[in-house]
Formats: sequence, structure tokens, C-alpha cells
Amino acid sequence: MDLQRAWLGGHLSQDQKIRLVREIAGYIDQLRSLEPPQKEIVGSASLEAGLDYRIGFFPFGPFYGHEEFIASFGKVSLWRTPLKYLAKRLPTAIPKLFCPRRSLPAKYHHR
Repeated sequence: MDLQRAWLGGHLSQDQKIRLVREIAGYIDQLRSLEPPQKEIVGSASLEAGLDYRIGFFPFGPFYGHEEFIASFGKVSLWRTPLKYLAKRLPTAIPKLFCPRRSLPAKYHHR
């Protein structure tokens, strides 16, 4: 049985759910503590073009600063992505800077 079915199907106690969320929060903390190979670059882990389907369906970058990324994101995505979807995607377009769901793991991690 996968985690989604166990979670939604009532197969996990509240304590088990809390332990799982804390474990996942620990993984997120570890990922956030990793030092990038070079500061301020937005791209892949190998410092090459990145591919993030939340932004578009084509490789982008690398960008040598967040300002360059944000400026290029606006230019690139306007012609690749319909405008009605941009508003939904823009807040999560910069996952490197923050996790939009940060509060959920933090809520359980610090109990």
C-alpha cells in the first residue's frame, strides 16, 4: 500500500502521521542546508540549463543572478505559457528561494 492510500484510508494513527511529517521535514531541512556549487546561480545542479515544468517545457538558464532569472522568466514564459496560467505559476516559480509549503512541515517538525 502506498503512503497516500494509507494516509487517506485511515490506516495511520495521528502519531504516525506526525512522525512521517517530521521525517519529511527533516529531509527538507537537509536539502535546504546543502551549499550550492556556486552562489546566486539559477539552473541545474550541474550549473547547466534547468528544466522545471512549473515554469515551462523547455530548458532555461543558467542565470547568474536572481534578477537575471526573474527578468528572463517574464520574457521567456510570456510566449511559452498562456497568460491565464502564469498567474497561478508565478508564486512557485522560484522554488530555490523558498518552499511555499514551508509552514506545514515546520508545524509538525517543531512540536
